[in-house]
Amino acid sequence: MDCCGIDSVRDFKNLTFLEKDPNSKAPHFKYFATPPSCCKQRFYFCTSCPRATYDNLLDCAVKGPVAIENINTRGCYSVMYEHIKNTSGLITLSLLLFIIVWEMLQMMLGILVIFVPTITEEPLPPPTPTPKIMIEPPKVDFGKPSFQTFVPYARPSSVQQVDIDKIKSTEIWW
Repeated sequence: MDCCGIDSVRDFKNLTFLEKDPNSKAPHFKYFATPPSCCKQRFYFCTSCPRATYDNLLDCAVKGPVAIENINTRGCYSVMYEHIKNTSGLITLSLLLFIIVWEMLQMMLGILVIFVPTITEEPLPPPTPTPKIMIEPPKVDFGKPSFQTFVPYARPSSVQQVDIDKIKSTEIWW
């Protein structure tokens, strides 16, 4: 849309933009008279030269209303109002058509529910009880338990006094 601000381009004041220059470590501020989105696209847009497009857009935003031929001056409220007013006939017709189709679908489903014969089923006979069978677990003889002697990787320490600096990771302290 070719518009800017709510009422006009004059809705914006004191805009700042922080730009980082790739050649410098310190960012610097640019002060805009208008936001870059208010600039007319035909003024700044160049498909084959993206850097020139960016520079033209920033130049347009810095100059602002001084270069009035490059700025969209109409407010977006009036542009949107006219757009809705001009297309309201189409919107109303679409909404009316949707309501009619929806109501027709509801009537057809209501008639379908009334006139479709219902299937009558005979009730199922009650289930017959099944006899309970007791199953005993099998008896298992594990025999006499056998034990193996555990041999630790670590060995008891032979040092009587604990010296933190001399402790080995493989010693056990009692």
